[in-house]
Amino acid sequence: MQHSDSNDTPGLGTRLWPILYAVPPLAWAGVIFWLSSRTAEQLAGTSQTTSWLPWASYFVHGGLYFILGGLTARLLYRIKARLPWLAAAQGAVFIATLYGLSDEYHQTFVDGRDFSLLDLLADFLGASFATAAWVVWQRAWSGLWARRA
Repeated sequence: MQHSDSNDTPGLGTRLWPILYAVPPLAWAGVIFWLSSRTAEQLAGTSQTTSWLPWASYFVHGGLYFILGGLTARLLYRIKARLPWLAAAQGAVFIATLYGLSDEYHQTFVDGRDFSLLDLLADFLGASFATAAWVVWQRAWSGLWARRA
């Protein structure tokens, strides 16, 4: 009996790769949830570290959602539907901002924390900058491969 390794039969690796791309953004969303579960008292030490930076809280929000936006764009681009990179970027900004909205709501249940539209704006901008950088990277990378072919 011959063993055939045809491309028509998906192997374990082909079935698992979407999950592997989903793990980083989900894990990062968990980190954000954990951080937003900290009370104002628990976060007091970190705010002293960044007190020299004006609007430090917004930079922190933007940085956290920069990472989430980038990881989500990569996931959406790599899923089986193979969204075009621009649609993946737009979807990533939408998903990250929606998660930011849910996170701001979640903070209303944490002592000393509240809902902030400015934090949500920082989340949106962080995700937007990440996906804009990702789109530029995708365009440059595709142009590089087009020139090599």
